[in-house]
Amino acid sequence: MDKEDETAFMTVFPMVLGFLVLFTVIIFVIARFLVPTPSQLAATVDERVMLRVEDRIAPVGKVRTSPPEETVVAAAAPAEPRSGEQVYDLACAACHATGVANAPKFGDAAAWAPRLAKGLDALVTSAINGIGTMPARGGNPTINDAEIRNAVEHMTGK
Repeated sequence: MDKEDETAFMTVFPMVLGFLVLFTVIIFVIARFLVPTPSQLAATVDERVMLRVEDRIAPVGKVRTSPPEETVVAAAAPAEPRSGEQVYDLACAACHATGVANAPKFGDAAAWAPRLAKGLDALVTSAINGIGTMPARGGNPTINDAEIRNAVEHMTGK
């Protein structure tokens, strides 16, 4: 290696080394501003994990100690008892129109005869309290006793 090559190397090498150091510093500064620190990253991950954990362990429902206003309004008894036809359409038709679970069909005198033999009061009591697979009050607790009687009279009168 001659003197000229050695001088060229000694001139270029520090410049290349300086350029690499400068490039490294620039990359480090850019990375510092773009990438969060490990403590910031851990805090973000902890918040995300805690949110997911809180969602997973949250209760499925809440216990309501008082009924909502809609329920209170719906449960209020009407001023006048509903007609037998209205009550039939509201609660009884679901089973008695089609004969579900051996319910006597509306207008089927042969099916109603053995039940009528026990008397209208017995039928009304069965409708109020439920019998067999028929729920009490036809499954609608807002129907009062007078309306049940109207519905029974409507179904047996045809």
